[in-house]
Amino acid sequence: MPVQRPCIKYLIEKLKDVKMKKALLILNALTIALAMVTLHACNKDVVIAPKDDVRALNVSTKDTTGGYSSTTVALTGDQIRITPSLGNDTTTFITLTAETVNSYDCLNNILVNTSSFDATSLSIHYTGVDIPSSSYCTAGQKKATATNVLYAPVNGTYGFTVKLNGTTYTGSIVKNGSNYTFNWPYISGVIVAPLSL
Repeated sequence: MPVQRPCIKYLIEKLKDVKMKKALLILNALTIALAMVTLHACNKDVVIAPKDDVRALNVSTKDTTGGYSSTTVALTGDQIRITPSLGNDTTTFITLTAETVNSYDCLNNILVNTSSFDATSLSIHYTGVDIPSSSYCTAGQKKATATNVLYAPVNGTYGFTVKLNGTTYTGSIVKNGSNYTFNWPYISGVIVAPLSL
């Protein structure tokens, strides 16, 4: 075993101390990031980028440790209205705000969905409404909402599929410059309006 001089031992101890401080800083940064993701999940805003498979976080859980708990209610018999709008960058982003026709308990309910986008199509699956437990519920009723953002950087036609209550609705979105047109034939189930931006 090599002999270590006192100054080397001192430096090694200081390095360990520095590594511990860095580890704590990293742990703090990760904790803050997790808190931000959790808050973001409560709003259900999802930004979809090309070739990413993004899933909205489902916070519908039963927490036995005394934290947040909720129940997911099925959308049986309900319909979804999707309102497209242009984001701040009108050349590449469309915001899709979905709202149920029916109202649900709790003013802080959330329309639960999963979504994915590749370079040619967008798919959204609405799976239910997250209803917080009585401890977390803001009393009242309202329509459940969710927001998704479509990233369409180039002109072309993008497939657009929405799944609700076991039915798949299929259409397309055409981007031409800063103009968008939805080819969407449905007037019930999943309704998109306006069809042109």
